[in-house]
Amino acid sequence: MKIAVIGMGRVGIQVFRGLSAGFTPVACREGYDSVLLQGCDAAAICTPFSAILAEATKAANVGVRAIFSCTEDWSVGVRMKRLLTNIGSTVEPHCGLAPGWVGDMAREVVKRFDRVNSVDLYVGALTEDADNEYMYWPTWNVDGLIRELTEPCRIKVRDMIAAVPAREGYRMVQFAGRWYEAFYTAGGAEGFLTETPAVPNIAYRSLRSPGHLHALESLGIEGLRKLPRYGGEEKVLAAVTVKGWV
Repeated sequence: MKIAVIGMGRVGIQVFRGLSAGFTPVACREGYDSVLLQGCDAAAICTPFSAILAEATKAANVGVRAIFSCTEDWSVGVRMKRLLTNIGSTVEPHCGLAPGWVGDMAREVVKRFDRVNSVDLYVGALTEDADNEYMYWPTWNVDGLIRELTEPCRIKVRDMIAAVPAREGYRMVQFAGRWYEAFYTAGGAEGFLTETPAVPNIAYRSLRSPGHLHALESLGIEGLRKLPRYGGEEKVLAAVTVKGWV
């Protein structure tokens, strides 16, 4: 199977490497010629959220009929499905870590229960040496990061989907012997939120080092733009807490 990987940043490079084990990936860097997409069975779009809709449309117009993206942006996902399904493409807009993989992990846990009351999803991509004033180093697109920290967050409460402000829902949680702060950020539960009707309460929170949220409130979210992009290794922590009956 021939799969185009559109956008060759850190995420795109990792997707390309992963696909190389069993498929024939085609690298499409910024400004690529659409002729590269001809004959491709699918496309994985790994660009910043602002370019995803245009790239998905470009792929669909060339004849790619299975289109995936890593976006956490709910509105982009809705527009992708609405636009591309009408021209015959299969669209999966939320295939990253969150939303995406953490939702799949939650589904596997939910299967073990006879009845579920609540599911809490937690994800953090953290660097070991976050020693700046924000206690955090950006590792990906800062525009997307700021959008995640400012856009309304969709959660599910008593079977109703509600929009709540980002950075609320604060709690301290402990995983693997360490404490983290957790709070609502936008987009991380998409897919699982709407496709799991038997779960009446669902919430997604990002994990950060203690002190990060206070820094955001005191120093300002826009200050994240001034931090250099971190190029080293990061630790990804994903956890699911399910409460219910067996």
